[in-house]
Amino acid sequence: MKFVKPLLTAAAVLLPALPARAADEDTAVWNAQFIKFYADKDHKIFVRLESQQRLTNDVSKLGQFILRPYVAYQVNDNLQIGGGYAYFRSESGLVEGGFVFEHRAFIEVNYRVLDRPGLKVDTRTLLESRQYENIPDQIIRGRFLAQGLIPITERGTGILIFSEYLHNLNGSLNFDAGTEQLRNFGGVVIPVTRNVDVMTGYMNQYSLNSGREDTMNHVFWLKTTAKF
Repeated sequence: MKFVKPLLTAAAVLLPALPARAADEDTAVWNAQFIKFYADKDHKIFVRLESQQRLTNDVSKLGQFILRPYVAYQVNDNLQIGGGYAYFRSESGLVEGGFVFEHRAFIEVNYRVLDRPGLKVDTRTLLESRQYENIPDQIIRGRFLAQGLIPITERGTGILIFSEYLHNLNGSLNFDAGTEQLRNFGGVVIPVTRNVDVMTGYMNQYSLNSGREDTMNHVFWLKTTAKF
């Protein structure tokens, strides 16, 4: 099939090897909803609204709930620069009450590296400030994601792969400076209607943890996106 060779090439470039270390493993389901639209007639002011529910502990409970609005300026067809805010409620054994509440401000740059009929390659770079209500941590974290999309039908169904590297620029009580996470995903994007598509697939999330065993999450991801 004509898309197999570019898929394997993109996978080799985007997906780094995971560390060969022992890790505590969990299975999770991430269910995310996105609304995307331009707020002006010239398509320069882009808005993205996100809600996400993450079922953890072998998909037995809501381990994390996220709200994440984002506003950006569309510089040209390939470059978008913006910022946003994220609210996280995360289950944690570190605190009394069992939940950590995080407020996250971030700057985001999206750049399309390649746009051909058989392969689209995008990058996303994030710088985020992570502050918490009930634990004494404040982390500055950088994130870099590279993503490849290979269309396989005329309706827009495609194979999607991405790899993301997350790096703490400083250390704190519960977080070490340096590499914090590696995420590798493979799946499909399926158009449902003209304005709605669904992404689903598997992501391996490997986290390097300060003072305790590393964790490896096997994440089955469902993302629904509405575009207006």
